[in-house]
Amino acid sequence: LQQLWVHESHRRCGIGSKLLCSFEEQTRLLGCESVFLETFTFQMPPLYLSHGYRVAYENKAFPHAISKLHMYKNLGPH
Repeated sequence: LQQLWVHESHRRCGIGSKLLCSFEEQTRLLGCESVFLETFTFQMPPLYLSHGYRVAYENKAFPHAISKLHMYKNLGPH
C-alpha cells in the first residue's frame, strides 16, 4: 500500500476503512496473499491495527519519539 490519505474534514467517517477494505479486495483479486505498508506513529496505526495489520518492525531512529512502523497483513488465498 503506497499511500492512504483522507482529507481532514472527512476523517472519522469510515472512509479510510472503506478505502483499506477496497484495496485489500483488489489485491485478493490479483492473487496477492499478503500486503505491506509503512506508517509513522503520528499518522494512523490504530486504523491498520483494527483491520488486522501487525507491526513487523519499528524504526525508532526519528526525533521527538516518532517511529516508523513497517506493517503487514496476511490476506490468505482468495
